[in-house]
Amino acid sequence: MSIIEQSKKYWISYIRRYDSQKFIDKTFEEIEFLNDKISQYHIEEREYLDRIKYLEKKLYMVKILK
Repeated sequence: MSIIEQSKKYWISYIRRYDSQKFIDKTFEEIEFLNDKISQYHIEEREYLDRIKYLEKKLYMVKILK
């Protein structure tokens, strides 16, 4: 049995066992969690990009002054 088939079997049994509404709620919780992680990553990425731009400007100013 392939991993995909095993996964499919697992989720079908999960839905039957725990009710589809619970499954949907849990899925949305996970989506929200992942969206938060993505947002956090983008914020950190912007901070790094801002820092790089600042340093580039600093280097440019030093080059001009020489």
